Amino acid sequence: MAINKRATTYKTSPDRRRFSVIIVLLDFGTNNFVVSECDLALWNKLNVDVITLFVEDLQQAKSFYQEVFDLPVFFEDPNSAVFQFGNMLINLLVETAAHELIEPQVVAKRESGARFQFTIGVENVDAACEELRKRGVDLLNGPMDRPWGIRTASFADPGGHIWEIAHKLSKTDKQNDNDYSSGL
Repeated sequence: MAINKRATTYKTSPDRRRFSVIIVLLDFGTNNFVVSECDLALWNKLNVDVITLFVEDLQQAKSFYQEVFDLPVFFEDPNSAVFQFGNMLINLLVETAAHELIEPQVVAKRESGARFQFTIGVENVDAACEELRKRGVDLLNGPMDRPWGIRTASFADPGGHIWEIAHKLSKTDKQNDNDYSSGL
């Protein structure tokens, strides 16, 4: 069956406790529509447990996470090192072992550019930046106040993965900055 078009519709049940996705696919080989429904009620309580980052140099990446985030290795084998961030695990997986996880997709090279960023909430971005500098981390940007009411700074790990630290600006901070005089 050659599926060439897809339309997705969302619906809720009358009691609004269930949520479904209706997927309509058009098979151009037969010109028939294929309809499937996926009940998303079980997705309501899901959490992201593990994020796997592909790295070129596992030892360099592991050292960075140990030194910058001051974290012990949660699990380690020849191809990976895992760190626990609160309730979530960050799995550093050597790039050569990543291919089998995502086949038929290919592992993008670092030079392709950033496609996501992680954000960590901190109490004071400026103090966190000072601590990062002490640990040998070069900032990509910041600290800076953002128009949406947070102060941020960003840095990259050795694999090029972008990390942002952020804290919410108080009303006093916003009033002291001309950019925020509009009362955001």
